[in-house]
Amino acid sequence: MNTTNHAATTGDNSPVIGQNSTILGSVSVYYAAPDYTPEEKYEVAVHRLNAGMARFAEDLLDEVLRSPIGNRPRVLYHYLVASVSDRSRGDLLDRHDNAIAAARRVVAGPVAPEDSDDVERLRSVLTLIDVAGGAVEDTGLVDAALTTLRWEHRRHLAGLLAGPAKDKAFDDYIAEVRKRRNGDLANRAQRADRVWKFFHPDPAEPRDPRRPLPGLSRSAQGLLLVGTLLFLVGAVRVWSHIDGLGNRDAVTAALPFALAGLLLGGGAGWWRGHRRNLLTYLRERYEGRPSGDTAVPDPAVLRMVNDYFGHVAPLGGTDWATATAGLRLTLAREIVAGYDEDDVEYGRLRWLAHWHALQTYEQWRTHGLDGFEHRYRERTWLRRTMWTGVAMLGVTVLILAGGMTPVVAATDLIPLLALAAGAASLGHLLVKRLALWSAHRVRTAAEGLRYAAERIRWAWWSEQLRGRPTDQEMADWLAQDVDVFTADVMSEHGVRPHTVICTVQLATGEADAQRAREAFGPIRYSEYLLTVFLLTRTGLRQFQSHLDFGEGDLYNETRRAVPYGALREVQVAQVSVRSALHTPADEPVPVPAPDGSLTEVALPRATSAVRVFQRTFVIRLDSGTAVEIALDRFEELRAASEPGDLVARLALEATGVEVAQHVLESVVVDGVRWITREQKRRQRRQELTAPPSIEEAGQSS
Repeated sequence: MNTTNHAATTGDNSPVIGQNSTILGSVSVYYAAPDYTPEEKYEVAVHRLNAGMARFAEDLLDEVLRSPIGNRPRVLYHYLVASVSDRSRGDLLDRHDNAIAAARRVVAGPVAPEDSDDVERLRSVLTLIDVAGGAVEDTGLVDAALTTLRWEHRRHLAGLLAGPAKDKAFDDYIAEVRKRRNGDLANRAQRADRVWKFFHPDPAEPRDPRRPLPGLSRSAQGLLLVGTLLFLVGAVRVWSHIDGLGNRDAVTAALPFALAGLLLGGGAGWWRGHRRNLLTYLRERYEGRPSGDTAVPDPAVLRMVNDYFGHVAPLGGTDWATATAGLRLTLAREIVAGYDEDDVEYGRLRWLAHWHALQTYEQWRTHGLDGFEHRYRERTWLRRTMWTGVAMLGVTVLILAGGMTPVVAATDLIPLLALAAGAASLGHLLVKRLALWSAHRVRTAAEGLRYAAERIRWAWWSEQLRGRPTDQEMADWLAQDVDVFTADVMSEHGVRPHTVICTVQLATGEADAQRAREAFGPIRYSEYLLTVFLLTRTGLRQFQSHLDFGEGDLYNETRRAVPYGALREVQVAQVSVRSALHTPADEPVPVPAPDGSLTEVALPRATSAVRVFQRTFVIRLDSGTAVEIALDRFEELRAASEPGDLVARLALEATGVEVAQHVLESVVVDGVRWITREQKRRQRRQELTAPPSIEEAGQSS
């Protein structure tokens, strides 16, 4: 039996604007650009630590330590908290010991008033390290030290404690976690009614689609000029000719026919053109080519539109899909043409696609979508009326021609032909322009109503999303859920903290969960699969439970107890690209010396960069059972402005997979020998490298 836990995206939808995935804004709280100042990198590292990504924070704090602000109390404090997270005193490396030595000098030296709180917290961390290393005895020092530390940092220091002190610290910490968690869950307005908002981006403000009527084209302007000249010249010459012959009665006789022809022909032609323009506009929208646009829309936008149209009418079947095919293309093209790329990329237009899908479904259900074809179809009587008017204008020309007789020469009819041509040109342009103008008024009125309705919907949805939790709140709630689940299973099965050599906690997203992340932040899920591994002296215990993150409910728990000898294999498969870095020679970096001064040291630089696209971690047991944890499709959740490896690194850190992989690989390979070796190594390091106490450091300085 295989159990697979997906910690990233699944399905065919683009997670940037897909149905279940969102990127919120551009909040760079977990990312430090190479050109950031040490102060800015320090702030980013603190955000990482507070979000539970201790190793990720430690990497950045390593850089800060080598900067001019590396000996500040607050920098050393956060570095030590990140370094000892999930580590015992015996796990610390030489670089950690160097930082501890620097911290002792800072604590033993003069303290500036603005640094007093940070120095006190730094002193408390050093006390815990001393107790863990055996430099001092625990005579109430642990309790006193823990009370001065920030509450959210206490969970990082469990590895330093042992025996009854570890049990008491764990119980006190869990009691406070339960109190805070229960308070948040009891008050739905604090958590349950807010979590869902994290998975919806801020809606982009709708854009007014109304545009002014375009002016006359150059060809139309030329025709207007020529027609006006022909009409004026022809009218003057014809009148002069008729007046010279004394046939003014011909003009009087032609006038009623001309007026009737203009009213019937011009009016019917205008109304016919008006209806034809509206029919063309609506037909192009219905067929998916608004304003004649036949370009292929962005596939991601079209996929988003199709998703929402498919969800609002799941029972519509093929009729619904066929009827809306063109309208979906039209909406996708209008979104691409009218909105910024960021609005599309971050999913800020999902509300618009959803709203249009609802409106279209309501119209389809009640009136149908192609009713305009009947409403604006060609009317026979209208066409006949127009041609009747044209015929009357023809009669007008014949009457005027009769008034010009006797004709001396054929050239005498040229002014009449010029008059007729000019009148026809002006009439055609006038009728066509009036038809465009009136249809444009109807069209813009409809677009104005649609725009007003969109703004009402946008304002309503924006108000619904007010109070969205921050990523830090999401991280805090998840940490509380994981810690409470761990405490519950330990209590129910009689496992005390001091008997656990190592605890591995994973929080991976369910395959069908909604997914969202702030740009430059880790992925968050609406539903999690929590997995806890407890490594004791006798074997490994695994506990799993499903978490409804909004409600905080845990359900369908499973557990497994496995002796170390039954762990048969660990397999890690990674889809990645290791790209060569063409970098200049190593550059000197300022590093704090033992005396507190800075010295320039040339540090080695990376020669390659790894970009991870997928990682699968599988543990196989002798029984044939396999536990598989898969993190994949990082690229689909990456914003264009983010570094290529950031999403994968954040996912591995935030889910706990990075730590779990390192520990469980060692356990599977060495079995119980790993436990024995860890215990001996930690004990030997405590005996050989126990540092001087804070008091001794003060005396030596």
